[in-house]
Amino acid sequence: VKGAVSRLLALGGKVISTFENPLKQPCVYCADPEGNIVEFHVPFIDGIGISAAGKMLFSILGFLPDKSIRKNNPELPSSLKFIHVNLITEDWRKLCDYYNAVTGSTDFGPLKDHSGEYKSQVIGIDGVHVIGQHILMPNHQRNYPTFEIFTYSIKGRTAPVGMYDIGINAVGFTANDIKAAAKDFVISGGKIIKETDDYIIVTDIQNAPIIIRK
Repeated sequence: VKGAVSRLLALGGKVISTFENPLKQPCVYCADPEGNIVEFHVPFIDGIGISAAGKMLFSILGFLPDKSIRKNNPELPSSLKFIHVNLITEDWRKLCDYYNAVTGSTDFGPLKDHSGEYKSQVIGIDGVHVIGQHILMPNHQRNYPTFEIFTYSIKGRTAPVGMYDIGINAVGFTANDIKAAAKDFVISGGKIIKETDDYIIVTDIQNAPIIIRK
């Protein structure tokens, strides 16, 4: 975590978490230079609480492979692993059920119910309560990547980013039959906004764009 966050800071990003020393934490929220939120954390074991001593130990073990930003061993591969995209919604259960119905994804891991001082420091929002669920993407049967679908107690923008707005603005899937896949999104409450022979752009039930390609 220390190595990953240090690299992000060196390239113009910033830390969102409000810890006094975030580089010694096992989970840190950051923003890239354009403001997109990026979360770095050590490989937690779902459902197991972590004591203060455990957090320190995980942090130490977690950043050792990236120590000193790999200055002495630039040929070493990064220890980073992509694990999820976070979707924010007013009703996390409704959006989980939508994607499970449309894509064949399934709930993954325990319910996420985050509150309290430590979680507020991680997220960088005082007094926040976050609840939601990971759903496992189709054809990734083991663990990750997932959608992490959350509802925040503190409300932000109510509309998702549009197709041509700056920021992370679409999720992509492939399908052997793109018309059939698009139809599933529409039947469950989405809509088609662009259709070509090679790809179809649809929206989910909260108007977030989805690109389906061959």
